[in-house]
Amino acid sequence: MSRTPWVYAPAHAWADTVELCPDEARHLVTVLRLRPGAMVTLFDGAGRSGPFVLAQTTKKRVLLRAHAAPTLHPRPQGLILAAAWTKGGRRGFLVEKAVELGIQDIWLWQARFSQGNIPEDGPAVWLRQAVAAAKQCRSPWLPGLRAFASLAALLAAAAATARRFVLWEKAPASAGIRLADLAAPCVVAVGPEGGLDDEEVAAFIQHGWHPRSLGSRILRAETAGVYVAALAHYQTEQSPPSQDAQEES
Repeated sequence: MSRTPWVYAPAHAWADTVELCPDEARHLVTVLRLRPGAMVTLFDGAGRSGPFVLAQTTKKRVLLRAHAAPTLHPRPQGLILAAAWTKGGRRGFLVEKAVELGIQDIWLWQARFSQGNIPEDGPAVWLRQAVAAAKQCRSPWLPGLRAFASLAALLAAAAATARRFVLWEKAPASAGIRLADLAAPCVVAVGPEGGLDDEEVAAFIQHGWHPRSLGSRILRAETAGVYVAALAHYQTEQSPPSQDAQEES
């Protein structure tokens, strides 16, 4: 039996009747070949999902009509992954896997050895990649997506986060990343493919970040990001919700 397709519409577009954006409409009608009367699950990336009926399909419009009240899913705090800017294919892979593993926020930042500069239209591309991953794993949540043009901007944004760690291949073996490090809220920085330079590491440490190692092997930037995301996911799955999270839900 086929699964009910998941469809994305941002929170501001939700109503009893929802008109889909062109990309989502095209996917339903052209790729999945759905017809009026088909059931879908609509989600807004902010914890809301619910059953909708495909009500109308034309060349210019695809309308969904609410079938029942939506479900609101409380969002637990998780890892903020601060990944340095890298090549497009590897960056897309990291975004997709971070969504699947329940990362709370993805922060992309410009490092000295980043390959190229962060484009102005970057967030729109990352959002499409995140939406595709959320559909696949059926998550009602999308991570917050932010871009920082400099290390200084990243350090300022993370200043209020309780636990801050930077993955560094020169960190001593005794400074291996631990599950306890990844208890929320926390932010972990990953360098670019060319690594971090000494000035960047010094800046992280000066601003209260703790160097951590992922072991003796030198990992690709996206591998390091997925590694720590998987550890954080495991840590979250093993830990009971905090009292604050229980009260909010």
